[in-house]
Amino acid sequence: MKSLLRSLVLVTVTLLTQSHVFSQVLETRDFVSIRDTAQHVIRSRNVDETFRIDVGLPYNYSETDLSYPVVYVVDANGTFPIVLGNLRSLQLLGELPEVILIGIGYNDPNERFSSRNRDLTPTNDPVWGENRRRAPPRYAMAEDISTGGAEAYFNFIEEEVKPYISQTYRTDESSRTITGYSFGGLFGLYVLFNHSDSFDNYVLGSPSIYWDSRVSLSYEQNYADRENDLSKQVFIAMGGNESDEVRGNAEDLYNRLVSRSYPRLEIEYNVYEGETHLSGIGVMLNNGLRFIFSED
Repeated sequence: MKSLLRSLVLVTVTLLTQSHVFSQVLETRDFVSIRDTAQHVIRSRNVDETFRIDVGLPYNYSETDLSYPVVYVVDANGTFPIVLGNLRSLQLLGELPEVILIGIGYNDPNERFSSRNRDLTPTNDPVWGENRRRAPPRYAMAEDISTGGAEAYFNFIEEEVKPYISQTYRTDESSRTITGYSFGGLFGLYVLFNHSDSFDNYVLGSPSIYWDSRVSLSYEQNYADRENDLSKQVFIAMGGNESDEVRGNAEDLYNRLVSRSYPRLEIEYNVYEGETHLSGIGVMLNNGLRFIFSED
């Protein structure tokens, strides 16, 4: 009898406890709200695509009349949350200044990969396309892979995104940084050598320099043939566990730029041991922003 009573008491306490816990759930939402952020949806006339523009503002933005440096993140569906969280942590530690973070992503996440392949690549690479078509089902892509849209994507950023951001927020137009990872880094190199005045600083994590027989190195050579200076801050980084070819491409690019002896180029190249192509996103972009905003 005592055992039965103990069991009934235990069941009653458990039910009351669960009821108490569940009664505290006032609402369930299908999204996460992050303080001092905003989101804008833009239909691009240059790309004929609907983009999602994520904005991370300084915590005290509404309390000041200051203008802030702007950091643009391409391929932002995956990288914006990483950069924003790390950026704010470093700001709390006093390692980075307050900035406005702009993430350029895609409104339809289901189309993200096909869209980024189109927008972040400067040319059509038939070897890459054939390799992707032959890949295992998980990684394979359709026959009509679209690539080579970097110029249209650049025009979208330059003619549509940047004017909208400067009209909507208090931006310091003397400090504009672009960050990109993988294909985003490839796009950053395309901008650096073909439209270098569009941004002041370039943070390029694990850029896909292999693309189209290393076409980025051709862009670098063309730039060197027509210019005698590159007044930019450039940060390039790779993961130590990436392939020898991938790291070798980045080293070739870095050595080329150093050999030009551009008077006003500030450049840093790092390899992060133990990091793979995907695991290095946070550390590379973090340290890239440290380099850009260093007061040394």
